[in-house]
Amino acid sequence: MWTEHIDIYCERLDTSFWAEPLNALTNISFIFASFMAIYIHRKNSLKNPIFLFLAFYVSLIGVGSFLFHTFANTWSELADTIPIWTFVIFFVFFSIRVVFQASWFKTIRIMIIVFICAYIGLFLSKTDNSIDEAILNGSLQYTPALFFMLVYSISLYFKRRTISKYGFLAVFVFFISLSFRTLDMYMCENISIGTHFVWHILNALMLFLLLYTFHLSIKEDEHLQKV
Repeated sequence: MWTEHIDIYCERLDTSFWAEPLNALTNISFIFASFMAIYIHRKNSLKNPIFLFLAFYVSLIGVGSFLFHTFANTWSELADTIPIWTFVIFFVFFSIRVVFQASWFKTIRIMIIVFICAYIGLFLSKTDNSIDEAILNGSLQYTPALFFMLVYSISLYFKRRTISKYGFLAVFVFFISLSFRTLDMYMCENISIGTHFVWHILNALMLFLLLYTFHLSIKEDEHLQKV
């Protein structure tokens, strides 16, 4: 069961470890995004442990995705999807508490909705879900994440107007990224390597932009405390 082979990407032609070289190696973009976020944060003389945790976690998404695109089986699929959705949960929770400084009561109410949507996302990530595969080539699972990002960016607009532009840019990048992920199997006849590797690169950029909004909000708060 745990080692059952999974073949759902255009680039994979056999069951070997390096059957998806581009899909596997482009996961380094997540590690690069993680490094750059931490570098910028430390360069501004900031050492917020929550931000550093979130930034480091982005690199774990890259590791999990690398495992899936090399081993391509049931356990590595979980290693891919679980870090993604746990990051969503962590990011939403800490954004509510740190960026928007909401009360615990409001935080709990929002997190209940987040857990429900995360569960839906994990359910839709199952490769045997024929509805998801038929509609968006497996991308339907990420629509809750797109919804969270849009709500996050709109909320930023009303609370921190100058920062919100990076949030909306992240939403735009993620939408384009989802398009490339969706087109992957449909483009096999025209592009033998597929388009899934672009999903990795754009997602790394999207996560960096989200981290940057978090960083800027911390930076603003630090500045206000010193005034």
